[in-house]
Amino acid sequence: MALAVPFIFGLLIGILIRRLIGVALVLLAMLLLAVAVGYISPLTAMGIIQSLGYTAY
Repeated sequence: MALAVPFIFGLLIGILIRRLIGVALVLLAMLLLAVAVGYISPLTAMGIIQSLGYTAY
């Protein structure tokens, strides 16, 4: 029983991180598509990525 609790916590954290990475990749693909189509400029996209980096830090 003592080993089951850390195992379950680790499993749940792993699942959460995996889903967050998946969502981040989808958002990055959407951003790149918007730049490719011309909805936003590359400078605006870089600003968005930098602001997300500062927020995540």
